[in-house]
Amino acid sequence: MDIKESAIKYKLEKREGSIVKVDLEIDSSEREVILDKAYKYLVQKINIPGFRKGKAPRPILERFLGNDFYIEAIRIAAKEIFNYILKKENLEPYSLPDFNIPSYWKENEKLAFSFTVEVVPKIRIGKYKNFKIDKRDLQVSSEEINKVIEQLKLQNSKLKPVENREIIEGDLVYVERETRDGRKLEPLWIRINGSYDPEIEKELIGMKIGEQKIIETKFPDDYLDREFAGKTIPITWKIKKVWTYEFIEDDELAHKYGLESIDELYNKILDNIFNAKLSQERERLIDEIIDKILENSEIDPPQSMVLTITEVVLNDVQRDLKNEGKTWDEYLREIGKTEEEYIESLKEIAKRKIQEEMILDYIAEKEKIEVTEDEMRIAIEEFAKEENKDINVIRRTLEREGKMESLRKSILREKVKEFLINENTK
Repeated sequence: MDIKESAIKYKLEKREGSIVKVDLEIDSSEREVILDKAYKYLVQKINIPGFRKGKAPRPILERFLGNDFYIEAIRIAAKEIFNYILKKENLEPYSLPDFNIPSYWKENEKLAFSFTVEVVPKIRIGKYKNFKIDKRDLQVSSEEINKVIEQLKLQNSKLKPVENREIIEGDLVYVERETRDGRKLEPLWIRINGSYDPEIEKELIGMKIGEQKIIETKFPDDYLDREFAGKTIPITWKIKKVWTYEFIEDDELAHKYGLESIDELYNKILDNIFNAKLSQERERLIDEIIDKILENSEIDPPQSMVLTITEVVLNDVQRDLKNEGKTWDEYLREIGKTEEEYIESLKEIAKRKIQEEMILDYIAEKEKIEVTEDEMRIAIEEFAKEENKDINVIRRTLEREGKMESLRKSILREKVKEFLINENTK
């Protein structure tokens, strides 16, 4: 570095998001050194009328470029000192720096400027074993299984319109609602089985098509229309249509899912519910273990990484809302958050996701956990089975799209999760 270290003074501030801000000064004694360096660089780049490239005297070049000459000189000095400070402080840049530099450097004055830069975070992982977390006892009740079977029966049964009888339990009812001043609310389809609101359903039982009744209606706190949210208001309920279900027979239902009997379907549902609970329990354990690891670790993901993931998640949410026919403002009202609050919550989720991945990658390296070729093959076979394609076709597709390493990383992190569960649960 051409600038003397003794002529440089700086103050370094570490900020959240692995951002470093540096305020610095260069003594006026280095002004000529820096301007001369800028001259030697610029004279080779600029064509000045009347001079061959590289031969124009410095005063001519300064007059020709005007203030741009000093701006370029300051940029050269800033870049040089930026690299000097990174080396001196043992920092590795994660993104390009953002300089705040003046446009001129007066004689006999210090040059003061600053820069901010994201740096590769220095990760410190503390204890990650022997937390002795209790596993929950997982059970599946017959009520849970029967509820799923009932739902499957509803999906596979026929609806028959009801004309001249009162509403009874089990019917599907279409109702319209309005306030006393004639304001219409959204219509509802209600299955009279206690799943909507037992008190409201009790009032509807016994009514017929065309009848209406004023019912004291309590609206939930998160109701979309904030005027009604959390309030109990007299609402006129009008019965417009009623259907009854013609239920499918048990064994016929089983046959629809490729099974021989309702008993096989029962056991299949039991397995599915248990596996879902097992997956939820596994995620709960991992979340608790990661929380405990974070308590005694230092992991500050780069801000740009957090913002990138936040933007991806936000775009996915907004795309899904569009597909559902729901506006962004409607969704924000539904969840009771402003746009700023929601984005901040996404940033926290993104930060936590990055921290978890950094922890898993660190432990994989420290514990020498690796993915075998057999494990890769099994994973590709599962993809092929799901897609009903040849395994070699799936493998070539993954290789062509550059997704093999991503698959390996995914398998590796799942193996580390299993390691953490085994090491930290009783």
